Amino acid sequence: MKAIRTAAGLAALTTCLMACEDGQQGLQRASEIPESGLAKKSYALGQSLGSSVKASQLEIDRSFFNAGFYDALEGEQRMTAEDIQATLMAAQQEAQQSQMEARAETLGTNMQLASAFLEQNATADGVVTTDSGLQYKVLAEGDGESPAAEDTV
Repeated sequence: MKAIRTAAGLAALTTCLMACEDGQQGLQRASEIPESGLAKKSYALGQSLGSSVKASQLEIDRSFFNAGFYDALEGEQRMTAEDIQATLMAAQQEAQQSQMEARAETLGTNMQLASAFLEQNATADGVVTTDSGLQYKVLAEGDGESPAAEDTV
């Protein structure tokens, strides 16, 4: 959700900044290294937006992504605002479901690794396993008097 909001915010900011440019020069992909302040700012925003989209791990169709971006710059719209909102909500739910599945898979793997470690560790020399499953290693056996409940230690 945060990634989608970040991407949407950056897209809006980029759209506003690029809309300030004259003519269609902002719609072409630049091939040179940005030198001017405007070029650097524009490139940095593009990099940030691209990084956010990439980090969101949403599968996108680049041609329609670009079409949506350019249409926004030109004040055009191929989908209704309601369709756009519903599509973004569905994408958000899809991303959340994917993240939940990835977490569940990681949890399963980690539980298997933890069980294997505890099983192996239980056989190590000096390791004691309690009824609750807690394991500890006795480094040195004490040989003095055990304290009583009324003693201060």
